[in-house]
Amino acid sequence: MHILRRGCVPGAAGSSSKAPPGLVVDVGANVGYFSMLSASYGCRVTAFEPQHAPRLMATGSMLLNRFNDRVTILPYGLSAAAGSGTVHDQVGSWGLTPVTDASGAHGTQHATAAGGGGGGGGGWLGRLFGWRPAAAAAKERHVAGSSNGDSSNGGSSSGGRPIQLMPLSALVKEDVLLLKIDTEGYEAHVLAGAGELLTRHTVHNVVIEVKGYNDLPKREMLYKLATAAGLKYVYNYEEEYLARVPADEAVDVAAHVTDVSQVVLGRQHSKKLRHEDFWLTREPLNLGA
Repeated sequence: MHILRRGCVPGAAGSSSKAPPGLVVDVGANVGYFSMLSASYGCRVTAFEPQHAPRLMATGSMLLNRFNDRVTILPYGLSAAAGSGTVHDQVGSWGLTPVTDASGAHGTQHATAAGGGGGGGGGWLGRLFGWRPAAAAAKERHVAGSSNGDSSNGGSSSGGRPIQLMPLSALVKEDVLLLKIDTEGYEAHVLAGAGELLTRHTVHNVVIEVKGYNDLPKREMLYKLATAAGLKYVYNYEEEYLARVPADEAVDVAAHVTDVSQVVLGRQHSKKLRHEDFWLTREPLNLGA
């Protein structure tokens, strides 16, 4: 099922020619792969990226593709409430960025590298949206850097830089076609500031990477996200699968996606989930489309 085409292309099956293009919210945009993919379908996009260098590259991609009429890229870190924080930009790697708020609480606000595997655009998700890279590179695995700027993901910190923290609900106040959250462990903080958006507006799809996905707090987070937003179906998928498949080989998407709706919505926490990537939606996914 092509969510972006149906929600953003005028005249597509299931869409209204009079309705404005759907809104995609890209939290952890990195260099903008998923944002540009969404914009290529005609979607309106609001993207968040607090790191300076990848945000500049995302802006360049937006201008080169002439998407500045539909894409907005914002420098905020997303949190439970408005405030100030510090982003520790990485030198040599943009896969992970430590973020601290004014109290020193530590998290990360960033998506993985764009291209073949990061930012929610690669893997089977990209195939489902009709995109196939010429050659898929294996997605890097990242470990959170410490609050003092150390990093174990191949990069080093450039030192703290002040950023503004904002709750998502204060910045997005309308229905959302697709909310993508890929923030390497900071997803609970993002959702803590998204309550009004999830309950007062219709969010049709949420694609989210959840670190520690079998930990009880994260399982409860998934349950509360689904119930607050009225999302009835939850799928668990292997994002890295496509990176292991030759470019000219057919991909059986359905074989690498598991319907875990009963497990998540039934709070069956003793049943283990298999992957860190989830798609929550209001209607069943047609994985053969």
